[in-house]
Amino acid sequence: GKLASLCKLLLWGGLGFGVFGIFQAIYLPNFAFILHPGSMRYQQWDPQGHRLVSTILDPNLAGFILLSFALLTISFYENGVERRKMIPCISIFMLALILTLSRGSWLGFLCGLLVLMRKHWYSKRNFVIAAVSLVCLLPFAGFIAPLMLRYGRYNLLNGSARIRLHTLGFLLHALRGNYIIGIGFNFFGFVGARYGYYTTHAAAFGGTWGIIFIFLLTGVLGLTTFLFLLGQVMRNCLKAEKMPGRLLRGLGQGIFAVSVAWLVCGFFTSTLLDPFPLALMWTFWGMLESGMKLGLTDAIQARAV
Repeated sequence: GKLASLCKLLLWGGLGFGVFGIFQAIYLPNFAFILHPGSMRYQQWDPQGHRLVSTILDPNLAGFILLSFALLTISFYENGVERRKMIPCISIFMLALILTLSRGSWLGFLCGLLVLMRKHWYSKRNFVIAAVSLVCLLPFAGFIAPLMLRYGRYNLLNGSARIRLHTLGFLLHALRGNYIIGIGFNFFGFVGARYGYYTTHAAAFGGTWGIIFIFLLTGVLGLTTFLFLLGQVMRNCLKAEKMPGRLLRGLGQGIFAVSVAWLVCGFFTSTLLDPFPLALMWTFWGMLESGMKLGLTDAIQARAV
């Protein structure tokens, strides 16, 4: 009923995001500067070339959104939810995810996939997903491989990786004197300058390294609250995996995997605090909560009859 309709609406939105992103990556390089021609490079927007940024204009955040829908559709396929429709959806999301050239998103996807497949490693369905995705992606290999070489994606210690390592050093240094209550939200740029870590524009209000960044902002008290709340929604996911109904089980398994990927991606970009990933995660968790309540109500009514 309502849950299925909401899932379809979200998937259509994700497909639109992914299909436009594929078109943008091929035909609209440096899309952020097409929309904002007067922007300062590296200060307001980074030049991304042919990397997929879609409508978010950031390949790492776009990569997280795409991997979320990829994991969710794989979970639906595994649980028998409209399998014929899920295969092309999985292929589109996988292709779009690869075109982001976001290594953090790729790692997040792999971690989420390992969580998703933890109960049935060698099932026939897994090999079908892998084979179909591979066949769909092979024609684009000649386009993707040169892009990875051009943007230094084969180099594990390129400029972006060194910046993240520098950020980690600052976070650990700043934590020594702010580990109880943290530095507070929106004070990252101000406190960073005191430690010799200077940022401007959007970079002054967000950062990488996920849970460590949350720790710096909120201290032990805030981090404990964050992990407690996250544990609650993860527990809901595990409960949903055991409830009747393919759609609800698929949602539970898929959202659990997406939640793990969300934490992993947070070490490479600001997925834990950026509004777009957060809105998507809140929607997923809210859908699951509502679906579980509907499932319990249906079960009680069925027993009464």
